[in-house]
Amino acid sequence: MPKSKDWQEFELLITKIQEDAAPDALVRHNHRIVGDSGRRRQLDITISRNIGLFPVLIVLECKHYKRPVGIDKVEAFVTKLSDVRASEGVMVSKSGFDAGAIAVAQRHGVTLLTYREAEEADWEAITGSETWINLYWTSYEEVTINAVLSDGTQLPIPSNASFRDSDGIEVLTTKQIALGIAETSVYHNPAREFAIEGVPESTFNFKTETGLQVVDKFIVRGRNVITEYRLNMSLASGHIFANPENDEAFYWQVETEPWDFEQILKSKPGRRITPEEWDELASSKNHISLLGTNAKGAKFIRAVITKKIE
Repeated sequence: MPKSKDWQEFELLITKIQEDAAPDALVRHNHRIVGDSGRRRQLDITISRNIGLFPVLIVLECKHYKRPVGIDKVEAFVTKLSDVRASEGVMVSKSGFDAGAIAVAQRHGVTLLTYREAEEADWEAITGSETWINLYWTSYEEVTINAVLSDGTQLPIPSNASFRDSDGIEVLTTKQIALGIAETSVYHNPAREFAIEGVPESTFNFKTETGLQVVDKFIVRGRNVITEYRLNMSLASGHIFANPENDEAFYWQVETEPWDFEQILKSKPGRRITPEEWDELASSKNHISLLGTNAKGAKFIRAVITKKIE
């Protein structure tokens, strides 16, 4: 009998969470391994990694039942773990486990986890009713471009100019060159002035009063700026994993409602970040991912906060 859409979504969610929690490991969904018995075992999720010279295999099984998982399911999982020589087994249930299942899991060293979706009230207890997030938008200003001719002469290039091949056909505009180099500089030289040289891959000519001049290279100058936008988070929903015996949470994740970031840029005043402030942010453990100028299709953005509770 094929798994329902709810089953698949549940397994994919758990897979994504494991990928976030173990970025240096190989996480696979619906993995099949031939066990010692010769049977091909279907495993909902596997996490593989090496510790020193020794390979480690962790197997997760997901149960999307309406009732607590019973002893028979855990016993079957224990058999599967032994057959594939798993280092560790974890069973995740949306409805908990009965007493027999918990006893068998304890006896065989299987970790049991309960999962539940969290409403906004759950997050208020963790983060408080007023939770804020800082978003950082990078852009550039005062961009100029000079063409360096073969004799070393530098010519300022108007913003509406274009470059041509040896036949006089337009191949690239000043704006395309300036934007391409400026966008690259945003990630390598944030919140600072920049001067970057670019060498054409083919012959470029620039039309002057005396005729076409061969361009040896370009020099693009400008300033990168970072603007901070402080937004209140509308806590929408999240996920909690807990010990089924005491409901003690060990992992949680929350997602905000989507924001129209284009509208934020137009209507909400931001604060310019100094180079020194950005250096401190970039070196901190709580560094916020940079939203760059070349982020395509990022009209609506959603913040996701993930925390593993030690």
